[in-house]
Amino acid sequence: KANSEGNVEKVSVKENDIVSAGTVLIELV
Repeated sequence: KANSEGNVEKVSVKENDIVSAGTVLIELV
């Protein structure tokens, strides 16, 4: 369970990073 939860957290962080990068690109454009 610990590993699964950790993986979920990592995935959510990656998704947040992608969204943040996307918003930055939109702002630059």
